[in-house]
Amino acid sequence: MRLRLPESLDAANLTAYALAKQSGERISLSIAYRLCRLKGRLESFDAAALDALCDVLGVTPGELFERESVRPTRRSVVPAVKSSKAAARGRVR
Repeated sequence: MRLRLPESLDAANLTAYALAKQSGERISLSIAYRLCRLKGRLESFDAAALDALCDVLGVTPGELFERESVRPTRRSVVPAVKSSKAAARGRVR
């Protein structure tokens, strides 16, 4: 998952500093800058910070996150089929 904070800030014409100030200290200035520097890539996220981001930016949580990559699907393994010609020649065991 990726936090779309840089794009959301651009759309709202805000900086990380303005985000921190408008959040009423719910998001510290260091956290706001860190979230922008990481370009949205993070491993965990605080629910209170998410609530503050949604309030300041006027968006829903679903608008702030995007799925960055899709997990590869598990493929079933198909057993190799012996070629009758190769088997006749003794090349497939």
